[in-house]
Amino acid sequence: MGNICSICAETNPAFTATAGSLESIAEKSICVSEKKCSLSKASSTNIRKSVKIEAIDGSLSFAQLMRASGSLGVETSELKNPDSTLSSFFNSFIDESQGYKERLLTLASILISNSSIKEKCSVIFEVYDLNENKMLKVSEVKRYLDEAFYNSVECLPKLAGGGSKAAEQGINVYLSQIRPFQKDFVDEMTEVIMGKQPEIGQSRFFETVNEKAQQVVSSSGIRTWVFSRYATKTSN
Repeated sequence: MGNICSICAETNPAFTATAGSLESIAEKSICVSEKKCSLSKASSTNIRKSVKIEAIDGSLSFAQLMRASGSLGVETSELKNPDSTLSSFFNSFIDESQGYKERLLTLASILISNSSIKEKCSVIFEVYDLNENKMLKVSEVKRYLDEAFYNSVECLPKLAGGGSKAAEQGINVYLSQIRPFQKDFVDEMTEVIMGKQPEIGQSRFFETVNEKAQQVVSSSGIRTWVFSRYATKTSN
């Protein structure tokens, strides 16, 4: 499948075998934009700690993001620049009160991060172990997969905005072919990760993802896998 943290049309044979030139170009454009975001180079663990320290009731203000910027390893000048990729990234997670949604923001950072699969799984486990019992229930794994899909298809592709009209149309067509399969993705990957178990521990969660479902910890991995797995079948 290639490097899970840089899956795109050039590194995913399964994707290039089924995608047309429009889809390949669209995915590459999104993936390149994700990698331009300075948070993609930050440690998933560091992102989680920095955001968690500042967040109040699951949300952060712009001032709190500014305070966290140092430990996140990003420049405040980039954060203040409304035209920067970093600003576009954070603006994808503004909530109704004009705060930034902590969990979705953290998750999106993990999905584009260059961190190892093991580190990503560790942070994901911590974020979605909602009752803090050191186990993930089926419902918690489903919540992760549902929000990972949402981030990968609805939020992160916004980073590729500002291109030509034709490029934006290509991205929209590509994403429109993926959106209908959110439930299919969540259901299938839940079964792969959980099997018949009602709960899963952290070490087993990592082992299963690493062996059978690496695509679930990468935004590009999710998009290309869903397209190859479902979208191409319905179009034939």
